[in-house]
Amino acid sequence: SIDEWMIGRGAISNPFLAEEIKAGAVSGDREARLRAWHDELYRSYRGALCGPAHVLDKMKEVWSYLGASFPGRQRQLERLARAKTLEAYEAAAAQIL
Repeated sequence: SIDEWMIGRGAISNPFLAEEIKAGAVSGDREARLRAWHDELYRSYRGALCGPAHVLDKMKEVWSYLGASFPGRQRQLERLARAKTLEAYEAAAAQIL
């Protein structure tokens, strides 16, 4: 009976939230899809933003919400938050994903 949803930050912390609401579950391999979603977002930011600092800022903000989906990986999330280079970020993200 609900015609519209406002999901905002919930869609960042769970990129499949709309699918879960509509279908009741996520189809396919959730981890593989999450990795593909992250990688596409990262590539898009690298292509659209000016300089690594901007990319790091945006991706770290995404992880401030997305990190809740990875209980028990606090150390890796902290390493990601401290990353100063894209290479350090990529290594930390790979460990989490």
